Amino acid sequence: LLIALTYGTRRLAEPPDGPGTFTVGIVQSGIGRGFRWQASYRELGVTEHLTPSAGLRAAGAELIVWPEHAVSFYVQESPPAGDRLKAGLTALRTEVVLGGPHYGPGPGTSTVYQNSIYLFRDGGYAARYDKQHLLPLAETRGRTYYTPGSGPLILPARMARLGPLLCFEAMVPRLARQAVAAGAGVLGNLTNDSWF
Repeated sequence: LLIALTYGTRRLAEPPDGPGTFTVGIVQSGIGRGFRWQASYRELGVTEHLTPSAGLRAAGAELIVWPEHAVSFYVQESPPAGDRLKAGLTALRTEVVLGGPHYGPGPGTSTVYQNSIYLFRDGGYAARYDKQHLLPLAETRGRTYYTPGSGPLILPARMARLGPLLCFEAMVPRLARQAVAAGAGVLGNLTNDSWF
C-alpha cells in the first residue's frame, strides 16, 4: 500500500505527457430515454445539443463532447434531422464527439446494429467507434439488440488521439489499456445520464 501511494503521489505531481492542454466543452441534455426513436425527438435531440454547443464554442471549446445516444437516428441516412445536425456541426467549426446508433452489413445478407461514437470534424464525418463490451441484457437482447464492435480503438481528433469508451465500458479496464497501447492520449467515456 505504501509503495502504491508513494508512486501515485509522485506520478500525479508530474506534468502530463503530450502536447499540452486544450479546452473541452461537455453537453448533457435532459432528454429522457422515453423520447428516443420518436419522430419529435429527432429534431429535439439535435436542438438540445447544438444550442449549448454554440455557447461552448464561443467560450473557446476546441473539442465538444455530447453523450451516448445524443441522436436517435442513423447518421449515415441523413434524414432531415441528420441534415440539420451536419449543418449545425459545420457552423460550430470545431470537432464534436457524439453518441448515436449505426448499422451496416453483417454476415451474409444480415444487418448489424451498433451503439457508436462518432467524431465529426467541421461538420463532416471523420471516424467512428463501435461499442465492444455490451451491457448484458439491456444491449444484447430485445428492442435494442446490438452487435459488439471490433475497433478502431482511437478517434484521431486534432487536439489529441481519443480513446473512446461507451458507458458501461468504463468498468472494463482492458479496453482503456488497449486504447492507451494504441496511442490514446486522452480517454473519454460517453454516457447518457438523463436517467439519473
